Amino acid sequence: MSKEELPVFKSDDPSISVDVQEYETISRSSTWWSAISLQIERGRKRISLYLWNKQNDGDNWKRIQKYNIRRRQDWEKIKTFVDAHLEDLAP
Repeated sequence: MSKEELPVFKSDDPSISVDVQEYETISRSSTWWSAISLQIERGRKRISLYLWNKQNDGDNWKRIQKYNIRRRQDWEKIKTFVDAHLEDLAP
């Protein structure tokens, strides 16, 4: 089974379109979908975390949240915090 294409912004103009290189679904239900992707956006590579909600029409996903990791330094801060608090989470 092939992966479903992420519902990110597409345009014929490559300067504003999002080109997903690779992604991994974090979680998905019938109404919520979260994923992380490596993509090219406005000519630059970035890693983005997304959260979408399925719309009432049942066919379209609406982006609720997007967070870009643009620099390794940003990731190191995130990783340090998460690593320090993972044991605080339920198993």
